[in-house]
Amino acid sequence: METVVRAATHVILDLDLNYINLLAKSLSLTGRCDFYLSRSVYAVSPMAMVTQKNSLFLPRINKLSYTLVESGLYEKWMKYSEPNASMCKNPPRIITVTTILSLTNLWGMFAVLGYGFTVAVVVLLMELVCGGARWRQKGQVDT
Repeated sequence: METVVRAATHVILDLDLNYINLLAKSLSLTGRCDFYLSRSVYAVSPMAMVTQKNSLFLPRINKLSYTLVESGLYEKWMKYSEPNASMCKNPPRIITVTTILSLTNLWGMFAVLGYGFTVAVVVLLMELVCGGARWRQKGQVDT
């Protein structure tokens, strides 16, 4: 993370459990969130409890596991295991970019404006030419 991701040349795609602790440690060291996890999830967490085949405990373990995850207790345990674990979990919804406005940043806007003026002048000239021809022909212009 500190080499290629910080240089903004790569993105790491892996399970979030591997990076929650790394993000928390990075926040503790630098005091800011330089890295974020994406909001979308592409795979579930690879956790399991193992029992014997056809065990009588399996339905109870499954029910307990679902209850722990759905009640949010698992997230709470993660929060207490690493104090900064949830601070950098999701990127902010609004990212403010501050740049100095110059002609190199705004040339596209001026290009669109110039193109619009050019098209407007061409349309105006076409109306004058076509309208003048009709005026000479009929003595008036139909609207």
